[in-house]
Amino acid sequence: MATVMLRTSLLFFVALMTLHAQESSFHNAPASAAAEKNPYDGQASAISAGKTSYASHCAACHGVSAEGTGNVPPLAHGALQGVPDGSIFWYITKGGLENGMPSWASLPAADRWPVVTF
Repeated sequence: MATVMLRTSLLFFVALMTLHAQESSFHNAPASAAAEKNPYDGQASAISAGKTSYASHCAACHGVSAEGTGNVPPLAHGALQGVPDGSIFWYITKGGLENGMPSWASLPAADRWPVVTF
């Protein structure tokens, strides 16, 4: 009986954690942002433009090679991997001052998407 209760409890815990993971989003990005497709995905010219823009706007905090600096998270690896491009674009646009991330809404979308692509 104890084994059955333990298994049931474990299955409930796993289901609860899976549900929580599905409900959580990157910095509370709405589902509509996560569903937005990157119009420059995989385009070499966008990657190049994004690299230039990253160097100008992002490298001072996130590091030249996107390895992170101090308490600023890395972008080249870690938690950002697997986040939908639309959610990243939304966060770059909105920012998160509570996390020290400025809003880059002043940059045209045609400049923000290449950073995501890079």
